[in-house]
Amino acid sequence: MNIFRETERVPQEDSRRQGDIIKFEWPEGTEGPPLGIVINADCDLEHSKTDGVIAFVPMYPFREFLEKFWVSGHIDEVIKNSTNNILNITNGNSDDNELLYDWLEREGPETVLEQLSNNIEFKQKKVKDQVRKEIDKLYICLKYKSNPNKCFKMLCKNDPDPTKYARNNITNAKKSMGEGHFFINEILDNQGVGFVVRMRRIYTIPETEFFISTSEQRAHSGGNTETAVRVSRLTDVYRFKLLQLFAYQYSRVGLSDEITSLESLAVDDLIFQLVGEEN
Repeated sequence: MNIFRETERVPQEDSRRQGDIIKFEWPEGTEGPPLGIVINADCDLEHSKTDGVIAFVPMYPFREFLEKFWVSGHIDEVIKNSTNNILNITNGNSDDNELLYDWLEREGPETVLEQLSNNIEFKQKKVKDQVRKEIDKLYICLKYKSNPNKCFKMLCKNDPDPTKYARNNITNAKKSMGEGHFFINEILDNQGVGFVVRMRRIYTIPETEFFISTSEQRAHSGGNTETAVRVSRLTDVYRFKLLQLFAYQYSRVGLSDEITSLESLAVDDLIFQLVGEEN
């Protein structure tokens, strides 16, 4: 059975081309995207008309993309919603936000819930259960906010159905990526599942620091500057689709564009990593 591929291996003797997937080695203390896709035109690469630089759009493993660009915003939203729900049920007001946070961090969720129960008449058990749920979520966010990735994992585990919580929120994160993003399910010879291309920024790297083999990269890298090595290439169909979306991103007039639908495999893989691992 033929399998329709998104990426393909590249013979080492092949020249650099648009759609090459490159992996970066950054100097210590320097941050940058782990992967990129070359967007220079083939003719410019072939005839050295790149002005000495290789242009690329950054690409991140799906999990790293969520950690870097989504999870902190999700935690802020949980804090906001849980705070509002608690204050609404207990007849509080927005001026009590910081008092509630200080109280929770100082006394812990059980004490806060107990004292609220003593001072406020919870007419129904389900109301008290709802307050407990919101307090627990808020406490997790306050406790682990400095480590957003750990915080999201704890929110998943705290939910009665961790897999459902993770799936719903990761799926919503996927849907909210919107325009300027492109999803690739696999890169040949890379064990990861799911990669997100961000087309909102264009990066460059000196042409002299872009190598076509790992051995060449190692031989010429002094460790004090960023280098890149080709690891794969988009197939023609996916290269065309990426460039079509890239062109749209930089010529659009404001129309919304839901770019991509992620394969369920990528979502399932990330959910397993989040809720299937031991602490």
